[in-house]
Amino acid sequence: MHLTPITGDVFDITQRIKEINEGYYLVYNHKYLRYEVYYNVGFTPTLVLTWNNTLDMRIIKKLYDTRIENLKKIINEIERNNEYIQNRAIEKAIDKAGYETKQYLTYVQRHVI
Repeated sequence: MHLTPITGDVFDITQRIKEINEGYYLVYNHKYLRYEVYYNVGFTPTLVLTWNNTLDMRIIKKLYDTRIENLKKIINEIERNNEYIQNRAIEKAIDKAGYETKQYLTYVQRHVI
């Protein structure tokens, strides 16, 4: 199998993950070369978080930041980000339309009139 459970480490990351939620456990995914945190619910473990190939305290911070208690804050951040992306797309479309219109008018002035 390509998942290896991590039961101990130098920085006690595995213990700290358990402190956040007793159902969490850490594995290393050899196929994707990354750490993954799973939540053990019944018979089907649920992937909670994937992490790069360095095991450090950032994984703990990310788990705290993404806890269910922070759901409202996370949703607000997603909505703000989506609004920003949508506004940028509108601005780009307006810029492109303005450029295309200017090119068209320049062509008309040079060739038609």
